[in-house]
Amino acid sequence: MSLNERLFVIVPLAAMLCNLFLFMTFLTAKKTKLVKSFMMLLVAFMLWTLGFATYETWSISGCTILV
Repeated sequence: MSLNERLFVIVPLAAMLCNLFLFMTFLTAKKTKLVKSFMMLLVAFMLWTLGFATYETWSISGCTILV
């Protein structure tokens, strides 16, 4: 496995760990509407980083959020 191929695994894992750290930090915070919204955004970032979402999923959820 070349360095270029490894980077496609290492970079998303590092981003996932950073998002997970932020999420766990906000789990201990006082739950205001802003904190809950940011936690939902972090979950979306984690799902995106792991590749669970497709274009159709995000366009549907984007329309739901905007409405």
